[in-house]
Amino acid sequence: MAELVIIPARKGSKRLKHKNMRAFCGKPLIYWTIQHALGLREFGLFRSKEEIVVTSDWDMLLEYVSGFPVTAMKRNERLAEDDTSVYDVIKDVLKQRNMKYDTSILLLQPTSPLRVISDISECLDIVSDSCESLCSLVEYNRAGGHIRYKRNGAIYIIETQELKKGTPEYKRAYIMPQERSIDINSEKDFKDAEDIFSELQSGE
Repeated sequence: MAELVIIPARKGSKRLKHKNMRAFCGKPLIYWTIQHALGLREFGLFRSKEEIVVTSDWDMLLEYVSGFPVTAMKRNERLAEDDTSVYDVIKDVLKQRNMKYDTSILLLQPTSPLRVISDISECLDIVSDSCESLCSLVEYNRAGGHIRYKRNGAIYIIETQELKKGTPEYKRAYIMPQERSIDINSEKDFKDAEDIFSELQSGE
């Protein structure tokens, strides 16, 4: 079972400036992922402030998240570049927390606000009896009787011992529907996600 939630939220963005603090359906985009993490407490998970970490190089964002029962962790700017690996960000969190590479991490990216808490809890259930990494997927092609999937960026459960060897193998997967799989990286993504989110909130 994952012992720590990490929410990576840097200041920069290639195509959508300051997107993690941009208003999404009336709240900063990162708000929704923080709520997803906090919502897991209904299942008895991640009850302490120290078990949910938001890591960022952006002081304004860290000040905002400090108003929630989570840990706001400052990240060095060299770990907030366009080519920075999220795995290096995880290693930085482990180093700052003096944690060994013998645990699993639940990684939730702010750019996936359409995931729901039950998606996350089901992922945690899938790996509850194993020491294998998991990522969420979405269907992107169906042809000749074959279905192809790709990562949608919404949910990762990472066995940190795999980071010693390089990158996680992701032997487990969780399939999500298209309407909850938008990973916001452009203006179109942002608008489409807001439209879907508003429909889901209104129950339409």
